[in-house]
Parts: sequence; C-alpha cells; structure tokens
Amino acid sequence: MKLLVLILVALNKVCIGVRYECNYNEVSCGCGISNVELDPLRIIGGEEAIPYSWLMIVSLRNNRQLERKHYCSGSIINKYFILTAAQCVINMGSPSNILTATAIHNRTDIDEIEHSVKKIFIHPNYTGHKDGFKNDIALLELDTPLDIDENPFHAKTCLPEINISTNQTEIFTIDNNDPICRRSFIDPEKQICTGIYQGGKGTCRGKLF
Repeated sequence: MKLLVLILVALNKVCIGVRYECNYNEVSCGCGISNVELDPLRIIGGEEAIPYSWLMIVSLRNNRQLERKHYCSGSIINKYFILTAAQCVINMGSPSNILTATAIHNRTDIDEIEHSVKKIFIHPNYTGHKDGFKNDIALLELDTPLDIDENPFHAKTCLPEINISTNQTEIFTIDNNDPICRRSFIDPEKQICTGIYQGGKGTCRGKLF
C-alpha cells in the first residue's frame, strides 16, 4: 500500500513554472523543494504522488513489533522535531517504541532512513476520543538529527504566506445550522462546516496524519 499524504498545495508567488518550488529568499524557514506536478489532484479520490515529491512526510513505525509496521505519519519541522497527531502517540508508552522513517515512497520500502525518538510532547489539553480529539497534536524529538542540509531526500515543512489560495479543489462553507453539520460538530465555537452535498471532494475523513 502507498503512504497516503494529505497536502494542500498553495499556488502563490513562490511557485515557479508548473512546479511548486520554495523561494529561499522569501521563505525564512528554509523549506525544501517539492517535485509536484500541478495537475488537478484531489485528496479524496486522488492519485498516487510522484515518488519522493513530499520529502517532509515521515512514516511512524511501531518499534514494539518485529516487522516495525507503519501506523501513522508526521511532518518534519526541523532536524530534531516531527509534528504528528496526539492520537498517534498517546498509547505508545516509551519514546523508544516509535521509529521515524524518511526517504520513502511506499510504506514497505526497505531502504528508508530510520531515527529513534528521544521524547514525546503531547498537547496538554488533548482530550482524546471521549471529547472529540480536541488539540490533537504532538511533537516527537529525535534522538539524532535529520540531515536536512545535505540529504536530498529530507525537507522541512514550511507554512505558506497568510494571503494564499488553494487551487487543488473547490468546496463551500455550509451554514453551521445545517442538520448534517450539527450532527457532526464537537465544538461549534472552534469548527466550521465545509464541503459539497454530492460528496467526493474535501480533506480526509479522520486524522490528518
């Protein structure tokens, strides 16, 4: 199975030609280059990513299992930290039970680069399943740094400028009083309802990592 990636590609002034490329003069965090063809890709009902086009995506492996299976994903923040969902690590116990794997395209790749996890930082207000997975975010501190500067298969995640538009797909904001939205809300003060009634477009159903 292929590693599924949720990425919202922004088309703005840092794009060059028909590929997405970070401009090092404008992006302070030093993000890498993503080899992404700007075709009308979708998230739901999408297609396989170009091999090694999302180098900031990390596979989390269960080190308690002999085969070290992939069970969640994360994003490279810098050479020491990985961003992931709290629900991915809340029940993993010791940090040594988690391995990160980078430089992969398939979840079953055997030539990946593995790193051990030194510490797990879970959002202090994470609520878990009983209260709708609020503040579902965590950081993993690696035991040894990623070679971001020299390794062409590593790249940091960078936030786009605030005034960007997403051209991957088009959905609509729906009134919060819509019956379907009301049934799905966990915290209306912090959530909005979007999508299309016919379905088939939008983000993944469930955790983003």
